Amino acid sequence: MKHLKYLYLFLLLLTITGCNNSFGDKYIIHNLEIYFTPQNVGKHYVVDMAAYFRENDLLLDEQHSIQMTSDQNGFILNMVLDDAFKSLPKDQDNNLALLEADIKEQVFDGLNFRIQVCNANFVPIKIAE
Repeated sequence: MKHLKYLYLFLLLLTITGCNNSFGDKYIIHNLEIYFTPQNVGKHYVVDMAAYFRENDLLLDEQHSIQMTSDQNGFILNMVLDDAFKSLPKDQDNNLALLEADIKEQVFDGLNFRIQVCNANFVPIKIAE
């Protein structure tokens, strides 16, 4: 019975540790948290993204977060969708495309880049076609 107690305690600690997923390193500017994976995104891109948000009045009054990463197809900006929505409103598709194109040029100098709309855990939300 004593061994079972230790096994349970070990599994509980393992579960708690596993649930504490890291979104990457964090860079903060005002109320914006920018999470990034240093092995995938250079710090200069993070600083440039922070400047872009500041210069374009995209910093909100309340705390908000984005995540920068990359894959084999290019750089990715994960933006959290407001909890009031289950998917990106159709009338915002054009705005998202314009923002994506502008960030691609201003921050990434034309390199492959895309924005993914995500939930609060940075899990991409499928955009209705």
